[in-house]
Amino acid sequence: MYTVAEVARKTKSSTAEVRYFARKYTIPKITIDNTPVFIFGKKEYRLFLFYKNKYKPKESPLQLTFDFYNQTAIIKKQNVKSAKQKRKEKELIKKMCTLLQKVGEAGIERVFLEKKLKLDKYALEKLLAKCTRLPIAEDDRIDNKLYWVGNENDIIQMLYRSFKR
Repeated sequence: MYTVAEVARKTKSSTAEVRYFARKYTIPKITIDNTPVFIFGKKEYRLFLFYKNKYKPKESPLQLTFDFYNQTAIIKKQNVKSAKQKRKEKELIKKMCTLLQKVGEAGIERVFLEKKLKLDKYALEKLLAKCTRLPIAEDDRIDNKLYWVGNENDIIQMLYRSFKR
């Protein structure tokens, strides 16, 4: 049997916090010398420890631990692109720009461009999202075509600027 002061001293918390807990969980009061006092039994004391997160259940030594969850290097490797992938992206962008320049104002349909570059719909979208500086216009409302809007000499300067980083 513990009083509020004893529970606060043992758990190293304030008496106000222990009284709040006692009122919240309706712990019984006993009147001693005309003053009501909360009395904590063993069960209530453990309940307060759980409430404070001071008492943590012991982990089983048989529990498995996986080292690869703790390694951040593996996660970083997944997000980093290899030089080969970067080179392939650059080549695809160059091919796409030259195709668009050759066609000129007529434009190329997306489906034809996907087949020519051997990409799927989502890969082409990612590729177009990466080269926002290039003068490529798209018209998906009328005929779903891609157009080259810039000059012929713009491609060299634009590619140099976009891949300089």
